[in-house]
Amino acid sequence: METLIQANVIFIFLQFFCKIQEYTMDVFFRQTWVDKRLKYDGPIEILRLNNLMVSKVWTPDTFFRNGKKSVAHNMTAPNKLFRIMRNGTILYTM
Repeated sequence: METLIQANVIFIFLQFFCKIQEYTMDVFFRQTWVDKRLKYDGPIEILRLNNLMVSKVWTPDTFFRNGKKSVAHNMTAPNKLFRIMRNGTILYTM
């Protein structure tokens, strides 16, 4: 089964190191896709899942090609947002 993933990246901070030709960046990363298995009827228009519930749902294994190190922000709590719309559309930010 093919799933089309739409991804948006908003750059918050970008720093380039000329001598070693490397860079570091902070980004806001958002993905959306449709999972028809999660389609539902009911009075709640958008389901908001907490971080524990997110681990039970399929999410894409997204990575940055040629990246040396990637870290998701987890300062006081995992910084993730997960929403499911009635038609099975997923919004996942990190």
